[in-house]
Amino acid sequence: MNNLIHNNKIFTPYEYKTEKEFEHEIVNNAKAIFGEQSIYIDVKKKLVNNKIVSIAFN
Repeated sequence: MNNLIHNNKIFTPYEYKTEKEFEHEIVNNAKAIFGEQSIYIDVKKKLVNNKIVSIAFN
């Protein structure tokens, strides 16, 4: 993989071991990734009667 250089800093790509690990980082860093004015909605979850219920994808 190639590195990225920006403002004299070298960024090395990281390959996540699992999709769950990757998704966790996206959720935890959504404001930094998408912007402070964004609202991130995790499409694998939904609200039902004020409870979070997982959505299964087939």
